[in-house]
Amino acid sequence: MVVQHDGASGPAAPKTSLDVLGRMPAWLAALGDGERLRRSLSSALRAAGDGQLKLLSCEPGRLRFEAGHWSGTYRAVVHDAGVDEPRTVLLRGTDQREPGPARPPRPGDRHLFGGRAWTTYLPDLGLDLRTEPPEPDLPAMALLADPDSARSLLEDGIQRSGPAWTGFRIRSCEPRVLRYKPGRGTVWYTLTYDDDVPRGRWPDAVVVKVYQGAKGRVSWDALRALWGSPMAQSAVAIAEPIAFLADHNALVQRAVAEEETLKQAIRRAVTDGSSIVRAELLATVRRAAAGLADLHGCGVATGTTRGLADEVDELRGVAAGLAVRVPDLDAGVEHLLGMISASAAVNPADPPRPAHGSFRPAQALLSRQGLAFIDFDSYCQAEPALDLALFRTSVRRLASGTRDRAALVDVSDEFLAAYRERGSVSLARLALWEALALLTDALHCWTKVRPAELPGAVAALAAHLGTAMPPAPRRPAEP
Repeated sequence: MVVQHDGASGPAAPKTSLDVLGRMPAWLAALGDGERLRRSLSSALRAAGDGQLKLLSCEPGRLRFEAGHWSGTYRAVVHDAGVDEPRTVLLRGTDQREPGPARPPRPGDRHLFGGRAWTTYLPDLGLDLRTEPPEPDLPAMALLADPDSARSLLEDGIQRSGPAWTGFRIRSCEPRVLRYKPGRGTVWYTLTYDDDVPRGRWPDAVVVKVYQGAKGRVSWDALRALWGSPMAQSAVAIAEPIAFLADHNALVQRAVAEEETLKQAIRRAVTDGSSIVRAELLATVRRAAAGLADLHGCGVATGTTRGLADEVDELRGVAAGLAVRVPDLDAGVEHLLGMISASAAVNPADPPRPAHGSFRPAQALLSRQGLAFIDFDSYCQAEPALDLALFRTSVRRLASGTRDRAALVDVSDEFLAAYRERGSVSLARLALWEALALLTDALHCWTKVRPAELPGAVAALAAHLGTAMPPAPRRPAEP
C-alpha cells in the first residue's frame, strides 16, 4: 500500500537530478573498496622495500565527510614473515585528493608499520594513511570500563542524584562495553549489593551512555520529563533515568530487558519466518505504533522544535559541502529540495508534539517482559510525521537483505494503520517527511562512502517521488 492523500501525485524529479545523485565518481567509490585498498597499500609497502609483510586485507570502517574531506578507519590484517598468526593494524585514512600537481608518495617504514609514527600516502587513491591513535576520544570510557573506578563513580553519582538514592552502596559491578565509537560509548553494569539490601530496592543492572556534545543532557531532560508524564504508564516501557554525571557527560539509566531489537525481529520474520512468526511480528509492530502514539500524545513540552524547513536546510548544507568536491551534486539536490519545499508550502503542518526524533526499528527492544523504546538523545517537538517517516523508510530499507519486499511493505503499512487508530497524522506531510528521509539516505551513501547502497537508495527515492508525493502549486501559464 502506498500512502494516499488528497490530490494527484506531483511530477517526479527530472531524471537528470536523480542521475546526478546516483552517480558516484569512481575515485570516491574506491575509498570504500577493500580489495582496491589492499592492492594499493601492498604496492606502497613493497615500494618501501618491505618483502616481509603480506597484507591479507584492508577493510574500510566508519567513513565520514567532514570539512571538505572524507576520513575514517581502515582495518588492515597483515602477516609477518616468520610469525604464525596474522595481526590487525587500525589505520586512519584521510582523502587528500587535491587539485593541482600530484603529491609525491611518502613510503612508510616497514619496521614501524602499525607503530605510532607510521604514515604513507597512496597517490592512486589520493589517500593519506597513518596508524590510528590508540587513545580513546572519550576519556570517561577508561574509568567506566574499570570495575573499581566505575563502582566508585556510579555510587557517588547516583547518591547525588536525589533523596530516593540516599545510602546507595554498590558492593561490586561488572562492566560490559556494548558500544564504543567516536563520540559515543555505552556500558552495561551488573550490580551486586550487600546481603542486607532487600532484593528489588535498587537496580540489578544499569546502563551508562557517554556522549560528546549536548545529546546526553537532551536525553536526561527528556527521560525525566517523560517519567513524570502519562508515558510512564504506557504499555511500552522507557528506561528510568537515574543520574546524569555532568563531569563525564554520562547518563545513568536503569537497564531495560532486551532479547532482540524490532529491526532484528523484522529481518528474522521476513527472511525465514513462518506465517505464525509473521503474525506475531505484526502484533508487535502494532504495539510499537500504539506506544509511539502514546509518546506523541503525552504532553511533555521540553526539547527544541524541529520542523521540515530545518531538515531541508540541513540537507542543503550537506549538499553544498559535498559540492566542493562534486560540483554537479549541489544543483541536483537543490532541485529535489525545491520540490519538497514547494509542496510543503501548500500542505499545512500538523502541530508539533513530543517526538523521539530518531525513531527506527533499532530503537525498539523486545523481550519476554514486553516492548521498550530507547535512545532519546534526539528528543524534540515535531510533527508526528517525523517519527513515522523514519520508521517506515527504515523498514523498507531492510529489503536489501530479504527476498520478500512485499512483506516489508506490509509491516510499514501495518505500523501506520495501527498508529492512526490511536493518533492522527497528515498523510500529505508524512509523504514529504518520507521524501526527506529517503533523500537523506541517498546523501548518506555519499558522506559515508557506500557506493553499493546508492542505487537502491536513489531508486527508492525515485519511486516515492513518482507515486506518493503530494502536489505542489502549479506555475501560472504564460500570458
